[in-house]
This record gives sequence, structure tokens and C-alpha cells, in this order.
Amino acid sequence: MSCCFSVGRSHSAKISDIALGSETIAWCDNFKYLGISFCSGPRLYVDTDVTKRKFFTACNSIFGNCHSTDELIQLQLLESYCFHLVQYAMCALRLAATQRADLNSCWNSVYRRIFNFRKFDSVTLLIYGQGRLDFKHIYIYIFQTLKFIFLNCLSSTFILMKYVGSLFLLSGYFVQLCMDVGITVYDFHKMSLGTMHYVVLDHFLSV
Repeated sequence: MSCCFSVGRSHSAKISDIALGSETIAWCDNFKYLGISFCSGPRLYVDTDVTKRKFFTACNSIFGNCHSTDELIQLQLLESYCFHLVQYAMCALRLAATQRADLNSCWNSVYRRIFNFRKFDSVTLLIYGQGRLDFKHIYIYIFQTLKFIFLNCLSSTFILMKYVGSLFLLSGYFVQLCMDVGITVYDFHKMSLGTMHYVVLDHFLSV
């Protein structure tokens, strides 16, 4: 079903529906595209509440059927069948810091439930001891691994690919993600994929 959607300073303005032949296209405050919910506002806003509901529904289904199973098996099941719900399309989405922290809290709550931690207990050392990262650092790591894709874009003979690659590597969002793990963009460009992995892992442990 088609609808009209406004983003920008005048997003709250009252606009009459659009007539297209015998059909009328109404204005809406939100819409779903490829499984992602977007909301109208001064900027295009991703509704992560929908993602969280799907995530917790899937988690409760697994917890309800394997509550007596070994903890590590439960964790592997949740990683296989639930974690992808909060990871879905993250490379294409620009999430606010509060949204990343919120989704990070959702995933940390899984560790608390499995290993019987209290609500406000830190699970950082537990996650690190399992050789894993929390959601926030996985998000940063995946975004930074895109560097190698976009560096290849810069060497492309296709002008549009060069332009897209340069926009990504020089964007304030990407620069901020680098700063979040304590590195500068200048240092980042000289790093190998393996070095970058250890930098993100060390920052996670130090938080």
C-alpha cells in the first residue's frame, strides 16, 4: 500500500492527501521498508522499538523451551536465532548513540538471564571471557570493516563509487565511531583488519 512520508523541518505540517487518478495517497507518520520501521521527524528516524519487540519475543521462545539446557548451549541458540534480529541491516542504518546503547542493553540482558546476573550487574568481563563483544562494539567493528570495501571503491574507475567511498570515510558519523574506540581516522587508515579487531576488543575490556 502506497503512502506519502515527510522528513525535515516541516515534517509536522498538515498536508492534504495526494490524488492520483481515482486513488488517494494519504500521508503517514511511519512506514516499513524491507523489515525496518521508519518514523517521520526532522531527520529520518529508525524505530528500534519494533526491533526490540521482535528480539525479546524470539528470546522468550527459546528460554521457554530450553530453560534446563546448558548455559553455553542457550547462548549459542540465542546468537543463532535471535541476535541477527538486532543486527539486521545495521550496516545500512545510522543509529543514534542512545539507540545503540539501548540495543546493547537488550543483548546484555540475555547474558544476565542465562548466567543469573542481577539487573544492574556488569556482564562485560563475562562477555569478554567468552571471546565475544557486546552489541555496541560489534556495531563499531562492522562499520569499520566497511573501510576496506570503501577503500576499494576509491580505486574504482567508476566515478560514483569513488564519490560514495570518499563520503563514507570522511563522514562525521564514521569519524565519531573511530573516536569511540580511541583512535583517529589517520591512524585507522593505516591499520590492518587484524589490528583493528584487537583495538576494538581492548577498548571493550577497558570500558
